[in-house]
Amino acid sequence: MNSRQFFKSFGKEAAVKIYLFIGEEEGEKERALSMILSSFPKGQKIGRFHAESGEIVSAAEVLLQQDMFSEAKVSVIYGAEKLIKKTDITLINEILDSDSSGTIILMSSSSTVPAYMKKRKDFVEVMFWRMFESDLHAYGAERFREAGRFASKDVLAAITSLTGRDFTKFDAAVDKILSYNDSKNIAVETVVAVVADEKEVKIFDFINSLFLGKKDTLYLLSKVLGSGMHELQIFAFIWKEAERIEKYVSLKKSGMSDSDIAESIGVSASGKDEFLMRARRFDEAKIKKIFISLGNADSAVKGGQIVSDHETIVLNPLVEIVEAALF
Repeated sequence: MNSRQFFKSFGKEAAVKIYLFIGEEEGEKERALSMILSSFPKGQKIGRFHAESGEIVSAAEVLLQQDMFSEAKVSVIYGAEKLIKKTDITLINEILDSDSSGTIILMSSSSTVPAYMKKRKDFVEVMFWRMFESDLHAYGAERFREAGRFASKDVLAAITSLTGRDFTKFDAAVDKILSYNDSKNIAVETVVAVVADEKEVKIFDFINSLFLGKKDTLYLLSKVLGSGMHELQIFAFIWKEAERIEKYVSLKKSGMSDSDIAESIGVSASGKDEFLMRARRFDEAKIKKIFISLGNADSAVKGGQIVSDHETIVLNPLVEIVEAALF
């Protein structure tokens, strides 16, 4: 079956012991893998082995010695196409034949079925072709629709243009747009501001560095300003993230868990870890300091007290915000 058929049928059929994921679309493979892993009990230990690094021996040692009556097990073997030595093929067949191995997901970057799998009939093969532009657009439109937003064909084309037909980058771009913009109708200008070109410094890179208190924040600010983005646009992105962190601080004080907080304020699953790294740096006093600097910078920018030459970055009102975050 192809990946589209897999996503439609998953969970509707009998349990599968062995999956073989083949093809070059790694992002879609990871999405399918996450779907399978999420079907197991929370906290389930997952074995991950890289055949290309010679870990098939370790996989055999772990999987073949497990108690077949223990809790459900799941393991992922990457680089399945690299298993070509006779000893490796013997080991993988022993793993696949064993009742104690649990569920096995074989991941291969090749578009052909490995020779050692061709005579087997006890696995589900899923082909992951590189997605067509129309497929990416349909996926993106659906994601924006689920979030209560609308993305035109021009917006979807802009995201594709800036990320290429790479599902992982495309999906991450949608996450960033949803996280840093509240507009019901997504604008092409928003896409360019948030995603930028992969070769350029993105506004998200600056925001992430700012709230993590990294030393390169001032440099990234100068690059963003040098790209032509106006101070008010940058200010809006900083304010948005500061508000999210302020909500985190407040909800954390009430005793809510990090995962529940992230979900309640609309942080995407793929962006949760990075957000929590930023948010955990702050308490009430520190986030208040950020808002004070935001107020001062806002007054200065709107009052025309800005320096258009980004080379003279130290004189820019936004620098006060950077200094407030570097505690």
